[in-house]
Amino acid sequence: MEKSQIQTILEKIRKAKIAVIGDFCLDAYYFLDPELSELSVETGLKTQGVSDFRIGLGGAANVAHNLKAMGVGRVDAFGISGKDMYGREMIRLMKACGIGTGNLLVQDEQWKTNVYSKFYENHREAPRMDIGNNNIPRESVVSEILQNLVSSIDSYNLLIINQQLGNGLHTGSFRRSLADFLGGKCTIPAIVDSRDFNDFYPQTIRKLNEYEGAAILKKPLRDTNAIMSDDQAGETASALFKRWGKTVFLTRGSRGCILADKSGIKSVPGIHTPVKIDTVGAGDSMLAGIAAALSSGCQASIAMELGNIAATVTVQKLFQTGTAGPEEILKQGNNPDYLYNTEKTSLSAERDYYKNSEIEIIEKKPYSRDFKYALFDHDGTISTLREGWEKIMEPMMVESILGDKRTGIDERSFEQVSKQVSEYIEKTTGIQTINQMMGLIKIIRDNGYVPEDEILTAVEYKSIFNTRLLNMVRKRVKRIESGNLSPEDYTVKGSISFLKYLRGKEITLFLASGTDEEDVKKEASFMGYASFFNGGIFGSLGNPDEDPKRMVVKKIINDIGRDAAAGIVTFGDGPVELRETKKRGGYCIGLVSDEVKRHGINQAKRKRLVSAGADILIPDFSYTEELEELLFPGVREITHV
Repeated sequence: MEKSQIQTILEKIRKAKIAVIGDFCLDAYYFLDPELSELSVETGLKTQGVSDFRIGLGGAANVAHNLKAMGVGRVDAFGISGKDMYGREMIRLMKACGIGTGNLLVQDEQWKTNVYSKFYENHREAPRMDIGNNNIPRESVVSEILQNLVSSIDSYNLLIINQQLGNGLHTGSFRRSLADFLGGKCTIPAIVDSRDFNDFYPQTIRKLNEYEGAAILKKPLRDTNAIMSDDQAGETASALFKRWGKTVFLTRGSRGCILADKSGIKSVPGIHTPVKIDTVGAGDSMLAGIAAALSSGCQASIAMELGNIAATVTVQKLFQTGTAGPEEILKQGNNPDYLYNTEKTSLSAERDYYKNSEIEIIEKKPYSRDFKYALFDHDGTISTLREGWEKIMEPMMVESILGDKRTGIDERSFEQVSKQVSEYIEKTTGIQTINQMMGLIKIIRDNGYVPEDEILTAVEYKSIFNTRLLNMVRKRVKRIESGNLSPEDYTVKGSISFLKYLRGKEITLFLASGTDEEDVKKEASFMGYASFFNGGIFGSLGNPDEDPKRMVVKKIINDIGRDAAAGIVTFGDGPVELRETKKRGGYCIGLVSDEVKRHGINQAKRKRLVSAGADILIPDFSYTEELEELLFPGVREITHV
């Protein structure tokens, strides 16, 4: 969605009125610190020291909280609370964020407020402790809740039905009464998010995940982490729509969402997140985004996109059941980085190669395109001068996260931080260094080893990394200057010849990099290929909001117009340049280049390039004839240079 479209929706939902009926809970987070433990004088047993804790809204309460956080004008809760301290705290938190609690009835017997207590030690989750699993709703309370909903239903735009507890509000009598109401006198749209009772509520929109959908169709997945192919997910959503005759939103975790309604099947891909994620509460945010948009008169496809954006915001909030506010939604939704072809990212996925080459066809061949512009990434696509930058960045980041604690930390914690950094670098490959350092600061804060007043700025962390990296680059440059090696020894095989070939065909060439622009221009000039890039050489100018690769793609689009975007081909070994091209209709060629050998395939790059939208993958530029056949069909002769 365009930023202006999101702003319009967020403005509309301020007038929306939504009722939420279901299972209202609390989520409690406890952070254990072994250093605070001691032996109990009374029992002689070791205590669990808690360094910090927080309590947030869960279940239907979190759905309501998400609605209010997005800006929905009126949100009222219909459900049960226990007559206990947790119930009082739940109601206090709900009132504090503007949720109406007049119909959240207190049951004083046989009901304990549902609380999910989660314990973390060194950022590892221990077994959870649950309260309220044996609740028994009193029939008089259930009846009163339903009566209150029925009598006030005309004052709302939309009804959300939540169910996640086996022993919660959704008793047999409740389900029958609510189903009768929905099938008869309910005057507003209703959307159901239920773990166990999707089949019970007629005339309702459903939001459910793949695992739940497959179970309903008696085609159960192996477990909740099992992955459907895109075709299977589409067939499942279509079958569920046929079963119920109402709109279905089938959520797919990191792979986005599929919508099935009377107009057919639509989908929105998942959105790339460069940081560690926590999926707790993501479904609540997805539901809230969908419901908020629907209640404001938006089409289902737009509602799906808003829900997808909201869920992406909250999964990036660790150790909390998060929400997504308007500013966060605007920032995340403005030019999002979608994930493509996720079912093909597995190393075991079936592959299709062009003729007898190592060129892998992922999505489509570029036939019938008339290419006039070519965008190249620099490091790993053409140059290998900076090969091994990850091996410099990783220890630098680990040191920054641990601070003074790095000399005394236990091996397991050190390995955990190292793994976190490795995953972060993998996810952020290709973006500006300054942006990577901004993400590093968040990781430093999340880990808590470094006091706040000792955390450096992103510019300072970047300076530390660049100093170490440039030391390595200078050594390689000196080997070329001495005559021991040539520029070809630090370029991907065939890249310079291929640049000459494209210029001979009067293709306008652009070079874009996340490295500082001055350094990119110097290196391209020193290596002898700067003159090929008649469209310009672009690098980071230190502004985290202006990624050079995004700028170049936008510049090309502005120069040639959106209708001619199919005439752009991008070559890159990082996801940023491919995603930006993909969004605008250009053609994407991913370089799964082995930067050490300078030829052949590095399988570690494949997953990120496929999910970034690569149409084809190439190991290097040695398959000149095959590339020429793909990019310029009909041309029989190749000029070898």
